[in-house]
Formats: sequence, structure tokens, C-alpha cells
Amino acid sequence: MPIYIRRTIFTFFVFVFLVSASAIIFYGSGYRWNGAKNKIEKTGQFSLDSKPRGAVVYINGEPLRGTWKKIIGAPYETTPAVIKNLLPGEWTVEIRKDGYYSWKKQVRVISGKTAIFHGIRLIKNNIPEQLIHGNILQFSAVSDVAIAALTREDFFIYDMRQKTARVLFHADRDPLVSFSARPNADKFFVRTRDRQWIIDSQGKKTDIVPSVRDSSAFEIVRWSENGELFGKTKDGIIRVSSQPLAFEKVAHESPDDFFVRNGRLFSIAGKQKKTVSMRDLKRTESSRIEILTLPGGGSFIDEPSHDIVIQK
Repeated sequence: MPIYIRRTIFTFFVFVFLVSASAIIFYGSGYRWNGAKNKIEKTGQFSLDSKPRGAVVYINGEPLRGTWKKIIGAPYETTPAVIKNLLPGEWTVEIRKDGYYSWKKQVRVISGKTAIFHGIRLIKNNIPEQLIHGNILQFSAVSDVAIAALTREDFFIYDMRQKTARVLFHADRDPLVSFSARPNADKFFVRTRDRQWIIDSQGKKTDIVPSVRDSSAFEIVRWSENGELFGKTKDGIIRVSSQPLAFEKVAHESPDDFFVRNGRLFSIAGKQKKTVSMRDLKRTESSRIEILTLPGGGSFIDEPSHDIVIQK
């Protein structure tokens, strides 16, 4: 073979090598040819993570093929994932997982930058299930698996695991009106049209007020965090002990609203000016401390946090 042909072939392969090496170096460094702009641009990337993980990543409507490390286990890229070498511009990013609503967003990729989308919470697309049938006047979740509910005829506990209801109190002629659950859900205050009761989790009931029309009837009831029952009457605030049944008046005034927390009685009262007062129930003296003025009044909200929330 003539020497000039060999030199031509050698030069061609050197050229191909240099071009290929340059392309590989540019690509590895995050550069790509942008045909729309007819120039080489530095790419960008974005990082995705979701709860739960394992959601398939879609780019512009197409599932993203997985890397060679993942190709054996899964053909598509799943969260958590870092999507690299994307040309600057607008991209449609979507993640999908069976049993969950998809997450979709228009993402602007910037040259040399990483857009981070972590903490994406996918919401289950469960079809709502009707647990309890009937005209429910009031209900409350008393544990992770149990709901206390009330109709005009029955007060009952519904077991969400067994999908069964256990009636604790049945009213024949005196319709039920409302209930309030003790913090550990072993006792309940239940109000009918004419009477008021304490009912335990076994269905044992104690009549605590002869008639709601009496001055001793409870207008508002509150449970303390240690399970004591307090009721507001027209004459003051009563503490109720159920074993044995006993009543103790802890405040002689009748406030607009009250709340018991850590052995202290908080109340909202006043005619011209509404004030929030605090009284220590552990002390025998009846002195109280005014801690807040409420123009226009307000009421307490029973929050499970350490805060005491007042609604105006």
C-alpha cells in the first residue's frame, strides 16, 4: 500500500479519535449540542425525591429509561433520582406511582444549575369508603382504630378494623343531643334532651344531672388532661367525680367559656370588658389572675398541643 494512502488513513483515524474524544469530554463535562440554537451549551439537571419512593419519572410525557445499574432491576428511572444532561429550557416533569395521584410540574432548567424537588408527598387515590350508615349527629376519632358516634337513638363505638359497632347507650323517648370524650376515651359525657350522663367504655351509665332544665344543668363541659370532668352551670363551675359520684364547686361565677389545663382553670368572663383569667385549682384561696383582655369576647378551642387557643 502506498505510503500516502497509509498516511491518509492514519490522519483520518486520528481526526475521528480527536473528534470522538472531544465529544466524550464535552458530554462528560455537561455540554451538549443545542440544535434549536445551533451551538454547544452547558446542561443543567434536577434532583427528585418523593414520599413514598419508587415513583417512575416521566420527562415530557415519556418514562425515563433507567441507568445501566438499574436496568436489571427496573427499566425506568424511579425516585430518588438525579436527571442529568438536560439542555436549558422548559421541561415537563412528572412522577407516577400505582395507587397514588401523580405529581406534575413545569421545570425550567438553567445551564450549570441543579433544580431540587425533594419532599414531594404523593397522595393516595383511594376511593372513599362509607364506614357508618345513618343520620350521624356527631362523631370523633377516639383512637387510631375506633370512632365514637352519636345518632338521636344510639351512642356507639365503631371498630374500623372489625367494621362493627358496639352500642354504649340507647335512648328510647329521650333523644340524644351531643357527647364529649375523655382524653383516653374510657369515659364519655353524653347529653340527651332532658338528662346528662357519664358512660364508661363498657356501657355503664351514671345520671349526673336530674334535668337539663335545672339551674344545676351543665351548659358547657370540659375534660382536663388527667380525665377530670368539669361542667359550667348558671351558678358556677362544678368538678364531677364519678367513683363515687360527687360534685365540687370550683368557681362561683358563671363564665362565658372555660378551660382546664395542668390544674389551672382558665375562664373568659366579664360584662363590659371580657377578660381571660387563671385560677390555680390546687390552692384553696379563690384569688385569680387576669392575663388577657378580649375586646368583644371569645371562646376556647380544645387543642391537643401545649397552646391554649382562643377564637374570637
